Amino acid sequence: MASLIQTNLTAPGRKVVSARMASFEAPFWDGAPQAQPTNFENTFFDYYTKGAGIATYLDLFIRNRTSNTRSLDDAFTNLKHRVWDAPKASYYLQGRGYTEDDVERAVSDAAGTDMRAWFASHVGGTDDMDYDAALGWAGLKLVRAESGWRIEEMADATPAQLKIREGWLTGRVDR
Repeated sequence: MASLIQTNLTAPGRKVVSARMASFEAPFWDGAPQAQPTNFENTFFDYYTKGAGIATYLDLFIRNRTSNTRSLDDAFTNLKHRVWDAPKASYYLQGRGYTEDDVERAVSDAAGTDMRAWFASHVGGTDDMDYDAALGWAGLKLVRAESGWRIEEMADATPAQLKIREGWLTGRVDR
């Protein structure tokens, strides 16, 4: 996880291409000959890595905002109900496809706050996520070292932080 966060905070391409644009450019990068084989890291950022970083941040954010009563899983459940249970878009499809607005609303509902500005900055834009704060919500800290980044437990973590950490590590929420 520390390596994933390090890449999300240091890769040069992260400031050039947003998660949204990386997904649109995927057909040109996935398995295709590299148009810029010597400059790839400076011009592109892998949407899988960016997406995993976004998911990590959002799960911790939602758990923190709700005292571990909801998680990113609740956002996905919200999204499923919003689109899968919608009237059929065609004879052959169940429900309808989802939009970016559907995703933002599903995450906002799970977090209990409007996430539109966050999505504009971190999915549509190239702003770095505050992983120090996110890990802090779980009583963890990011340690940056030349030998590689790592995540360590805070010695003075509060019971609330420990509850979020336990939920995050196990995937459970307190209902």
